[in-house]
Amino acid sequence: MQQLKDLGANFVRGSHYPLDPLFLDLCDEAGLLVWEESIGWQYPVEHLTDPAFVESQLAHIDEMVAAARNHPSVILWGVLNECPSWSEAGYPVYERLLGRLRELDATRPVTYASLNAHDDKCFDLVDVVSANTYPGWYWGDVPGIPAEVDRIAAHVDALGHAGKPLIISEIGAGAVPGWNDANRSLWTEDYQTDLLTTVVDHVIGHDRISGLAIWVFGDFRTTEHRDMLLKRPRGVNDKGVVDEYRRPKQSYKAVRERFQEHRRKA
Repeated sequence: MQQLKDLGANFVRGSHYPLDPLFLDLCDEAGLLVWEESIGWQYPVEHLTDPAFVESQLAHIDEMVAAARNHPSVILWGVLNECPSWSEAGYPVYERLLGRLRELDATRPVTYASLNAHDDKCFDLVDVVSANTYPGWYWGDVPGIPAEVDRIAAHVDALGHAGKPLIISEIGAGAVPGWNDANRSLWTEDYQTDLLTTVVDHVIGHDRISGLAIWVFGDFRTTEHRDMLLKRPRGVNDKGVVDEYRRPKQSYKAVRERFQEHRRKA
């Protein structure tokens, strides 16, 4: 929490499951705004069309709201990170889960993180549109980041949602702690710094974008699935601006300078 405050952050998107009550207590005290999210990560369509799965999700949402609704730091409820909101079959499930959130708490807006904003079919169901995107990392290059962010914003508006806030809910790059090279290549702290500098410089003060959640604050151990391990050095998701021991990477300083400067101007 001290590092988040030092970074200049005023908003935290939690993980793809509800946050520890102690963390919410600390956010209340520190004045950090929180997106609280029920469990979910890239479930296939087959899950979303399984009645037992849907009932479990509804029960989980009930528990999440009961546990967190009295925390003033919580300003946004979320569901189903990067799930099939692009599919016709997924639409009624999103409608039902988001509807349950509104039944339980009509005072807070609802959202979900879209995996592909350009093909999404459920934005009409939310109060806040949220898009995960990784230009410069999984595809594209760093100079192309501003154009992609603007393309998402233009697409959302063209769908008729210009009146809804838009959050870039995930964006970032991996960096193995302590690795630098003269070419500023992938997986170096240099590359991550270049990418996040470009992101923050473009998004802060953007007329259309209401929020930014860098993915992720701290490095963490990834799954034991071989296909995932082979894509992640050390078996760790290295997209953090601090490592798993909370030691700041090079990007931490760059993001901090920009967040702090923006807060001074505000």
